[in-house]
Amino acid sequence: MSKPAGLCIFCRGRGLSKEHLFSDWLRVLFPRHAGHTHTLGEAVRFDAQNNPTFATTQHQGHSGTKKFRIVCKRCNNEWLSGIDDAARIAVTPLIQGIAVTLKPEMQAQIAIWLAKIAMVGDSRRRKSSKIPQAQRDWLRERGFPPQGWEVWIAPYSGEELHELALFQFGGSLTLPGRPEGFMQFTVIGMGKLLALGTGTDIPNIRITFEPLDQMMTRVWPTGDAIRWPTEPAFSDAEGEMLVRVNHLMRAFLVDD
Repeated sequence: MSKPAGLCIFCRGRGLSKEHLFSDWLRVLFPRHAGHTHTLGEAVRFDAQNNPTFATTQHQGHSGTKKFRIVCKRCNNEWLSGIDDAARIAVTPLIQGIAVTLKPEMQAQIAIWLAKIAMVGDSRRRKSSKIPQAQRDWLRERGFPPQGWEVWIAPYSGEELHELALFQFGGSLTLPGRPEGFMQFTVIGMGKLLALGTGTDIPNIRITFEPLDQMMTRVWPTGDAIRWPTEPAFSDAEGEMLVRVNHLMRAFLVDD
């Protein structure tokens, strides 16, 4: 028997096409060659201090070539393409380390694009996806990250996360007196930019990652204009801390 056709992770329609994890226009900034490889790492266990141990495997090809057949042609060619196009102008200077003023509209374009990358990356293996369908519905229907999401960015001076890196963690979150929900965070490295997206669907909860949040600037929810690059830039050592940030993260209540 043939394997039944899958459904789009966003609209749940049929007619799947391959969606790039990292937008195809990034090939201009990150040239590929036949000898490129990328590393896939997954957290397989945690110690008593909640530090992760990763199992890693090497794969052929640049990470920017990764595509997954999880999005329908209509979503891919219409609103997802619009997110990619809008973000390109806003995010390119950050990747290149060029000075720019990020107005609120540009902050939103960057945050929406990074949230899309996080959702695609989370859904590459549907059975292990941590982000609920309602969160992807929100992005598709409203065009901006769901409630409970925050997106942070910082300049990056290191090399380990330079060539399009993605690290994700997620799972259920249970707090006293609150409904059970989910928590996720996604670390993305690209060129001279490091980004972190956090998300939860539990009302009136914020996810913090002290003390590294003092080195990052929040672009979602948007704020005042940002003069980029900010200071200080993340080194490889600090980038490694951010990748392993789960032991620094805390959830706390905010006012109703």
